Amino acid sequence: MARLGSALAHSGLTALLYWSPAMRDLRLNPDDAEDIALAYEWLLAQPYVDETRSGLIGKCVGGAFALLAAARPRIGERVRFVAAFAPYCSMRTLVQDIASASRANGATREPWAVGRGPSTS
Repeated sequence: MARLGSALAHSGLTALLYWSPAMRDLRLNPDDAEDIALAYEWLLAQPYVDETRSGLIGKCVGGAFALLAAARPRIGERVRFVAAFAPYCSMRTLVQDIASASRANGATREPWAVGRGPSTS
């Protein structure tokens, strides 16, 4: 993520990467989406930020929250891009996948080495 942020900056883009105390503690807090929107508003107020070249970036749960934040009315029209890497779409399926160490693949399930990427077996 740091390399991506650096590459974006070298391209003249500004991206907010948000990592909350709840995320750090492996908890999900629905308020994080609103907090991202507030942080993005703060970022846009900085004199060195070109609003037309700014957006949000996130990975995993951070990507999901970045997408939720970008849909907020307070910033939705101002966000120019969202880079979300491996966001999940459902807490239910995320918990099911982790608990079963498997993941959906079409109509079937396949082994998933949780935390280590796709299974190679």
